[in-house]
Amino acid sequence: MEKIIGGNIMKGLRFLKLMVVFSISFIVAFTITSMILNYKLGLELSPTLTTSVYGFFGTELAASALIKIIENWKEKNKEKGEE
Repeated sequence: MEKIIGGNIMKGLRFLKLMVVFSISFIVAFTITSMILNYKLGLELSPTLTTSVYGFFGTELAASALIKIIENWKEKNKEKGEE
């Protein structure tokens, strides 16, 4: 039973890593695209859109970090309880 649960936790952590990589990649791509549009075409993206994109992905990254911290804390407490 623990192996199944452990497998699900590992699968969840791999998904978490993928979400972090996707979030950072999207923010970088959005920033580069915004800069290119602003420089080449003189077109400024909506400040509301920019704030929303950074806010959403920033919150996603913060939540991912919090999940990872809690998982590590649980593992450390579990190991201390077994000793």
